[in-house]
Amino acid sequence: MISEMQNAEIDLEAIPSNFMCPISLEPMQDPVTLCTGQTYERSSIQRWFDTGHMTCPSTMQNLSDFSLTPNNTLRHLIDSWYFRHGVLYRKEIYGQQQVKHLLYQIRTSQQQSKATALNELNDLLQEIEVLRTFALEEGAFEVLLSLMAPSNPCCVIEAAVAVILRLPLDDPVKRNLATPAGVIVLTDLLYEGRMETRIYAANLMKSLVDLEDLTVRIGSRFEIIAGILGMVEERKDSAAMEAGLSCLLSICSCTKNRLPVVKAGAVVSLVDLLPTANNECVETAMAILDLLCSIADGRSALHDYTHSIPILVNAMRKISENSTHHALSILCTLCSSRLEEAILIKAVKAGAVNNLLLIIQSSCSPGLKQKSVQLLKLLSHNSSSSLYLYSNEVSKTFH
Repeated sequence: MISEMQNAEIDLEAIPSNFMCPISLEPMQDPVTLCTGQTYERSSIQRWFDTGHMTCPSTMQNLSDFSLTPNNTLRHLIDSWYFRHGVLYRKEIYGQQQVKHLLYQIRTSQQQSKATALNELNDLLQEIEVLRTFALEEGAFEVLLSLMAPSNPCCVIEAAVAVILRLPLDDPVKRNLATPAGVIVLTDLLYEGRMETRIYAANLMKSLVDLEDLTVRIGSRFEIIAGILGMVEERKDSAAMEAGLSCLLSICSCTKNRLPVVKAGAVVSLVDLLPTANNECVETAMAILDLLCSIADGRSALHDYTHSIPILVNAMRKISENSTHHALSILCTLCSSRLEEAILIKAVKAGAVNNLLLIIQSSCSPGLKQKSVQLLKLLSHNSSSSLYLYSNEVSKTFH
């Protein structure tokens, strides 16, 4: 039903006459043309035929051909006119007709036309959010899922992934994506697609990894982890880095996935981005390193990489309290491990004690101050004279 408010938003006399259906005398939403060259609203002319008429309503010419040919040119003109004039008249209903039309094209057309229709559908769902649920109800997911096959052209698969991300998918529907073929396609897109498509694939992979029963089955696969790390290493594209880090954080939320992530070389990649990445990326990277530090191989990887301790020490006083918390947590864990002595020496040489004293004297949260004191106590186990003097300063501060 069209609300009175919607009707009030447009003056019917302002609409070009060729946009009006000769039968309903309303603006057309899905114009189709008869063999006579006359154009009508699809639903109106279909009702005309369904009631037994065998003529063209405008010319009254008897018809031997009752096929309805979509008038795409006129449909696009109508659509452009509505949006150009900021008209909301029947926008949702008109959009529903477009969704149906585009899904039909995607089902029946050739590959290049499929890609074009998919891109149009993506634009439409981006513009009118309420149509996303409607598209799902019209079977959009099943249509898109059928395109997620390695035999399809990359442009079709890329466009299908972009549309899937627009849909409000519940968990059972998402699981249908996690077929072996579907996972292979998504994994390939992490490597071979355009950057925008790689981001789509990473976001979709994250939505699958977030499902508890799929976390290990998908998140522990080396080729997926390596593809995600490839995006994390895209230093010049912050959007790609953020998508990769977000997916990697979800993967590492499961303890069983952390060893494969470490073995894929994640520690070096994450540490290297800390000095130059934006604040959001640094926070996420630190959170991942904190999780990886919970396993022995993760701690060893941090110890073995020459630059890790200096960079972590330097990161303690930058970015945000969350980043500082993760840096302190990582260093506390390392300084309590079997690698304690070597880590302590590296941390002190990198200026950890001075940074910790500055944190304690700042206006940060009590939790951070407590964590800083804890790390200072761990550092005091080192027997060097310089550290002993620093420890005395700490004692004076709190007594």
